[in-house]
Amino acid sequence: MKFKIYKALFLTGLLLETIGQVMLYQGSALFYKPIDFAHWSLLLGVVLIIPQVISFPDKPFSYFGIPLVIIGIVSIIGMCVIDFTLWSYQSDAQARSVFFQHISKASLVWKPFMKIGPPFLNVGLLLLSFNYLKESKLGIALVVLATIFTQTSIPVNMIALYGITLIGYLIIFSKPSKNLFNEDSK
Repeated sequence: MKFKIYKALFLTGLLLETIGQVMLYQGSALFYKPIDFAHWSLLLGVVLIIPQVISFPDKPFSYFGIPLVIIGIVSIIGMCVIDFTLWSYQSDAQARSVFFQHISKASLVWKPFMKIGPPFLNVGLLLLSFNYLKESKLGIALVVLATIFTQTSIPVNMIALYGITLIGYLIIFSKPSKNLFNEDSK
């Protein structure tokens, strides 16, 4: 039973990631008042995927995928903290600019949280989907396609990434698992 709840939280987390990316793409001040809804959506999304991520089957793809997803989660949490700090300067554009200039030049902060780290989440999710190769080739194909989207310069690539990954995992999880989780059959 708990694995069904973990899967539901995981899918909700991916949905929140997609919604957060849609809000960021819109760039509207509507999503930033009274709070930064876009980054709260991203933060809650990555937190909700944790229970399922650490519950994936004990298979070789999990040995690599789980640590990569955890690195990605930590990076996205760090990115959200930086963006929340930037958001807090909304009434003082000059202070915001000074903070942005400072933090973007601090490579030990900027690179892991804003540039290098977040893609680990996507690569990890891709690897974890391979645990279901026998059960859902279509779902895995969608996660592969979504991960490829991140390498394009299409402006909506992050929306497509999370949206297609969500659909891929919906398909994967809708297939009956074959001995992946014995608890699912109870």
